[in-house]
Amino acid sequence: MIRLFIDYIRYFLKQLKEHAVSAYAAQAAFFIILSFFPFIMFLMTLIRYLPVTEDMLISLANQALPSHIGDYIVSLLNEIYGQSSAAIISITIITAIWSASKGIMAVIRGFNSIYGIYETRNYLYLRLISSFYTVIFAISIVGSLILLVFGNRLMLTLTRLLSQFNIKPPVIISFRVLIALIVLFFFFLAMYIFVPNRKSTVSQEAPGALLTTISWAVFSSVYSYYIDNFANFDTYGSLTTIVFLMLWLYFCMYILFIGSEVNVFIQEQRYLL
Repeated sequence: MIRLFIDYIRYFLKQLKEHAVSAYAAQAAFFIILSFFPFIMFLMTLIRYLPVTEDMLISLANQALPSHIGDYIVSLLNEIYGQSSAAIISITIITAIWSASKGIMAVIRGFNSIYGIYETRNYLYLRLISSFYTVIFAISIVGSLILLVFGNRLMLTLTRLLSQFNIKPPVIISFRVLIALIVLFFFFLAMYIFVPNRKSTVSQEAPGALLTTISWAVFSSVYSYYIDNFANFDTYGSLTTIVFLMLWLYFCMYILFIGSEVNVFIQEQRYLL
């Protein structure tokens, strides 16, 4: 039994190497990182139209985020509130979608490699798919980063700010992890079903989607604990922030491909039985 389990592990690791999962994960993470800050800038631009003041956002950023991330967000807020938004919105949308869609294209190639299929869809269709999932993926990434990585800081900050006005924090804040998990599960499930160049079903892709969701949550929680307790952002300044973000995203992309490999492995075992 133990020997069989070891053989399965060896075979699985061999498949990861043959399918160049590490290379696809690095490529996807690189292009998504390029789009991350333009996307944040785009969100900040939209926030100015909400009924909140610049001072409120700056206070929240300084208290809820690590110092160098908070400083970056504050500088963006100062720039956005001090300029007209039309040019900023246009440039940031184009930059973010172009950069991140290259990352999703890497995900598509990685999935096709794992499933052993060739890409037959035309370039325009692939770009449309990539652009659509770019937006959804960016929202999921930012949402999970906020809820799972910086969730503790954010909850404490919101609770403290709202208590000053005798306002109880919304109940939804207490369920932030559950909400993030549900959203991520359905997002991963949709990616496994619709992104590769093949037809699939919910039952075939659900195991990998569930594993990926749980793995993302566990990894992000460990990452969050490290940031809250051990990370010294003052040692190397903003470079530390970028490195941590890149590592977090790279391993998350790697986990995404592992979920796909798990689906293939399960289907192969069912076929053999």
